[in-house]
Amino acid sequence: MAEEKKCKYCSMDIPDSAKICPYCRKRQGIPMFVFILAPIAALIILFIIFLSIPPFMGNENIKHGLPSSYETYEEKAKQVAEELKRKQIENDSLIQLSDRGKEIKASHQDWTNQQCNDIADKKVWLGMTANQALISWGKPKKVNKRVSSSGTDEQWVYPGHQYLYFENDILKSLQQ
Repeated sequence: MAEEKKCKYCSMDIPDSAKICPYCRKRQGIPMFVFILAPIAALIILFIIFLSIPPFMGNENIKHGLPSSYETYEEKAKQVAEELKRKQIENDSLIQLSDRGKEIKASHQDWTNQQCNDIADKKVWLGMTANQALISWGKPKKVNKRVSSSGTDEQWVYPGHQYLYFENDILKSLQQ
């Protein structure tokens, strides 16, 4: 004779291997509340573990010499920018100007020696101003201009299929 057990819900005798009671159609085995409580218990345990971990193990900001408050981040950024500018001025003073570079520098004191020499050598670079490009390559054969709410875009066309693309008077791309 097959082993039997009692249904947990209707107390009828059912086969021991039955997973669902044939009388009340209720699932046998692990009670339903276990399926609800198990994930909740797991979340509580994870939350407790999360709370026990110390915040910012080895504070990264301190490692890199950065201050901890937002205002001091701005101050640090200004200090770094000033230091870079100072180093650029020091390095720039080591660059000797060509004769044409000296002429350009005389008219444009705010440009670096490197920029003046590059312009004298008819070089262009991304980030240069439209005025610098005009002095470097001269007047373009044609200018295609587009004005939008975000600013002005220009395409300067030069002989030999050379193009300079400006966004708000800054060279953003070129095609040679």
